[in-house]
Amino acid sequence: PQTQKVIQIDVDQEEIGRNHSNTLGILGDAKLTLRQLLEALHGAGAPRPAPSAEVEAVRSERHDPSKQIEPLGSFVRAIRECLPNDGILVPGMTQIGYYSRAFYPVYRPRTYFTSSYYGNLGFAYPTALGIKVARPDKPVVAVCGDGGFLFNSQEMATAAQFGINVVALVFNDGAYGNVLRDQQTMFNDRTIGAELQNPDFVKLAEAYGVIGLKANGPEELKKMLKQAIDQDRPALIEVPVGQLPAPF
Repeated sequence: PQTQKVIQIDVDQEEIGRNHSNTLGILGDAKLTLRQLLEALHGAGAPRPAPSAEVEAVRSERHDPSKQIEPLGSFVRAIRECLPNDGILVPGMTQIGYYSRAFYPVYRPRTYFTSSYYGNLGFAYPTALGIKVARPDKPVVAVCGDGGFLFNSQEMATAAQFGINVVALVFNDGAYGNVLRDQQTMFNDRTIGAELQNPDFVKLAEAYGVIGLKANGPEELKKMLKQAIDQDRPALIEVPVGQLPAPF
């Protein structure tokens, strides 16, 4: 639910409020507008709370159960419960990956690697392989969507050949999920190029000599992810999901 009001600065009037209904729009150049806002705010308002109190308030709000979006929240919590504090997560450009940016607790430096908002679809699995080569002593998990994983699924051959023991989580909704949802909601259900014809991911993994598992729901994911980490071999866990709610 879009209860949080956001301020959007944009030079294009049509873009204001496009992705968030509860928007206060400011039409203008971002650099010039921010400079004017900074000048207007200088010295105004009540004193800021102590940083520790402010951080604690943000943390409490973030973990408020009413702010969680399901089933995304349950999947992210399942992953966090399975990885040790120094385990490494590489979230891809996919629904669970986006959601993890705000709701996956990170306890150690260099244990969460994201491409941020640069749209690098398919980067997660090969990046995770490189990280595992650098840190073979740490469990490394890549969070992928079905479409993104297929950009580089052939790298399972690399993992199997060289014993690079990354666990790939493939959340399979049969589509480029965000694209499909946006086409349906923003373009009157006129869809094109967003639905996928996928392989059987478990059989695909096994064809490369990689452990292939399937988890139906967060609880099965938790069980199988622990199993895959303990086996310390290249592994893929397919997680079938329906169309997921917007993670933002």
